[in-house]
Amino acid sequence: MQIQVFSIPMEGDAEATEQLNAFLRSQKVLSIEKAAVAAGGRQYWSVCVEYLPRRGAEGPADRSVAKSQPEKARVDYRELLTAPQFARFSKLRVLRKELADSEGVPVYTLFTNALLAEVATSDPLDLDHLTTSRA
Repeated sequence: MQIQVFSIPMEGDAEATEQLNAFLRSQKVLSIEKAAVAAGGRQYWSVCVEYLPRRGAEGPADRSVAKSQPEKARVDYRELLTAPQFARFSKLRVLRKELADSEGVPVYTLFTNALLAEVATSDPLDLDHLTTSRA
């Protein structure tokens, strides 16, 4: 995880605002905190961004921002899964979120949506299947 801080004048600085927006588009943002600050007779927003750098993105040290990488096509699991499978998928996502929150990590570090969909499409196992080793 890395941190980048931006200062944006409240009277409106389109260039500073675009720099922040371009940075947000180019990184995997984990959290954003903003605060109104008055210093030296000026008022501005201080924006702290916690992020994970995307592969190939330029670092913040040179203050230039890499162009946003094309987004992967989003998968609509509601269309791919049957109604019962989607219900199971949704419950798995809720459980993943609760676990991620308790561990303080992003949800995708535990299980991807694709993996949850794969689990949701498999036949549910009973306790005997879980305790029996497969050869």
